[in-house]
Amino acid sequence: MPSVMECERCLESPGLTDEFGHTGPKSRRGFQVVSVLHSRFDWTWAAIICLGLLDAVLSRHLGIKFFGWQKFGLLTGFPIVVAIYYRVSGRSEQLADTGYYISAWLVFCVFGCILTYIGARVDMPLRDPILARFDSLLYFNSCAWASFVA
Repeated sequence: MPSVMECERCLESPGLTDEFGHTGPKSRRGFQVVSVLHSRFDWTWAAIICLGLLDAVLSRHLGIKFFGWQKFGLLTGFPIVVAIYYRVSGRSEQLADTGYYISAWLVFCVFGCILTYIGARVDMPLRDPILARFDSLLYFNSCAWASFVA
């Protein structure tokens, strides 16, 4: 895949196709609009989907069920529709990116919250002595910190 610097050259020659085959709509200044970012695989969503699959497997194993997905679907669906509309129409890349990142943020937060419920549900002993030992190795006084922030 060409680098961003290599694709800058096709911005200098409006109306021409560069050696990488990049063509695209003209901007108001007559330069060619080229976006390399949309052709690569998005690892952000891959990580979010893996987190969701982990949540699904662990919650099923522990017998935890979550309800109210309709409201979350409507809440998340709006920025997804905005992102798709503005990406396809080409009217505003900024609004498309905003809808994209808002939807990614919402989905990640919900999957993270589910993972905290799963972590709280697992019947394991508390690790307070181990964490206190790590705090002492770092010379961190949690009592002083709690009184400072309170």
